[in-house]
Amino acid sequence: MDPFWEKVILIVVDKFLLAVAGSGIAYLLAVAIERYRRNQAMVLELGKLRAQAYCRLLGFLGEQQWLISALLSEGRRTEKNSATIDGFLERLNSSVEEMNKSGARDIGLLDQSLGGRLGAYYDMVHAIEKYGVAELSETEREERRKRLSELHEDVIAYLPPLPKP
Repeated sequence: MDPFWEKVILIVVDKFLLAVAGSGIAYLLAVAIERYRRNQAMVLELGKLRAQAYCRLLGFLGEQQWLISALLSEGRRTEKNSATIDGFLERLNSSVEEMNKSGARDIGLLDQSLGGRLGAYYDMVHAIEKYGVAELSETEREERRKRLSELHEDVIAYLPPLPKP
């Protein structure tokens, strides 16, 4: 074979191998980019679901914080405020039940560290439901208000910053 044709065949084969290698690299890069985009879309959707779960939890905690603060403010049960205290306790109980149902659905979206804080919160709420607030001194009432506010602030810290209107 003529050296000219050998060089032509060598050039064609060389260019073909370069094209195959380039195509392979482009394909691998496209697969990697597609996987990255899919993962980012999943992270974004999961982030939205987590934010919604925290917002639901925050709504329940806000309602319960208001009810417990109202109960702690009422103080001792008297003939005059007995119906009010019973109403607050009933609303608090139903709010805790709704929160438990929602929490069972959202448990996979929330952090484990928040679970420990919620456990302490549940203990406080159940103690108030079970024993009431009549036996608590003013110092104990203030301590419970403070613990409730701390938990509320901890949950708010988990949420992304929201733009101010």
